Amino acid sequence: MSRVELKSIVDRSSAEDRLFLAAYLHHVAARDDATVQRELMDAHQEIASGRKVRLAGLKRLHTGLVRAGR
Repeated sequence: MSRVELKSIVDRSSAEDRLFLAAYLHHVAARDDATVQRELMDAHQEIASGRKVRLAGLKRLHTGLVRAGR
């Protein structure tokens, strides 16, 4: 399938399908990115070693980000 054919299919797709496709393509790019994989492994090791975030702290962070408009 050519790029032109893919573009045509995407152009005819619903907004929901385009959103799904964008998320999927982002996932595939991240999955194949060595830097992303290293960051995920580092995060996993931190969690496994006991460095975790409590729900209350996460809620405070979220509230702060919402207030900051992020």
